[in-house]
Amino acid sequence: KPGVCPRRQYTAEMCARISFALCADDSDCTKDEKCCNNGCGRQCMAPVAGILYYIVLYCIIILYYIILQGC
Repeated sequence: KPGVCPRRQYTAEMCARISFALCADDSDCTKDEKCCNNGCGRQCMAPVAGILYYIVLYCIIILYYIILQGC
């Protein structure tokens, strides 16, 4: 499914107090949801816009070349 998983939401301490339905892969999730690692296990979640990942990657590459050029 398109999109990327959001950041992990839970810490190990929180995992012991929370119960949720788990999934094995995207096909276990309804509609546009993805099977994502939430910090405790895998859970169906709405994906975040994948474009953000590419924007961050682009910025890192540009910074890398600026540093290489010694500017």
